[in-house]
Amino acid sequence: MELKEVLKSVEHLAFYARKQVDRLFSGAYRSVFKGSGLDFHEIRPYEFGDDVRLIDWRTTAKMDKPYVKIYKEERQLYLTLFLDSSASMRVYQKWETLLVLYAITLYSAYKNSDKFATWLFTDQVETLTPYEQGREAFMAQLRNAFYHKPLSKKTNLSAALKKFRHFINRKTLLFIFSDFLFDDYLTTLAALAQRHEIWLFHLWSKRELYKSIRGVIPIQDVEKTHMQWIWNRKKDRPFFQMPKHIEGFLRRQAKHYGFCYVSLCIEEQPLKRFKQSILEPLLCA
Repeated sequence: MELKEVLKSVEHLAFYARKQVDRLFSGAYRSVFKGSGLDFHEIRPYEFGDDVRLIDWRTTAKMDKPYVKIYKEERQLYLTLFLDSSASMRVYQKWETLLVLYAITLYSAYKNSDKFATWLFTDQVETLTPYEQGREAFMAQLRNAFYHKPLSKKTNLSAALKKFRHFINRKTLLFIFSDFLFDDYLTTLAALAQRHEIWLFHLWSKRELYKSIRGVIPIQDVEKTHMQWIWNRKKDRPFFQMPKHIEGFLRRQAKHYGFCYVSLCIEEQPLKRFKQSILEPLLCA
């Protein structure tokens, strides 16, 4: 199906997402992402047979008799989706591809009865939703992203991540869809990776890999108002390979900090690559 046909309406997009999830994923989503592990349940007096490693020494000292912390297994996933809606994402069909991948991910969470929330950001968090589940929440969040009109052209992922870190205490699965044409977010991302499972989906186009031209070259940044002039001395050397530089940088940081990175070229079957990254998580790094 052509991308323009998929994006005719929210209903078309939702139907396409359902077909893709039923055909391609068929339960693999749940097998890859296990949930947030053990959640604290209560503190109670120590009983014979309790594991001594569960003793809460602070409470024991206060009450002058042993107490243990009891945990229960948390099976439900909390999925947070960060969508970069800045101006650089509105070219070369990056935003359209993002919407399709977002719909598939959202439908997977809905089908598995997980809770999901969507954050749309530019240089600020423009819209965010609380954690919800069910078909109505799926359609509402999908509709919100489909019709979203960004208030700013610029990007600041770091500000969005700091807000997320301040408001969200629970361990979550965090998906970030962006072209990552910005900096100063790595420190916050590394701190979040210690608590949350993070996946970066890097959308880029081959049309951003400009051909070799010798001389002074004007470049217009869609997120800025001024023109940049670049001097390229060698004709046989590409003067702008930013997506490739970002890809190499994020691959190295993913290995170092323990988050997952997936490179999605718009012209090279991004849906297939996305499916592979979910079904075979070892490919993400």
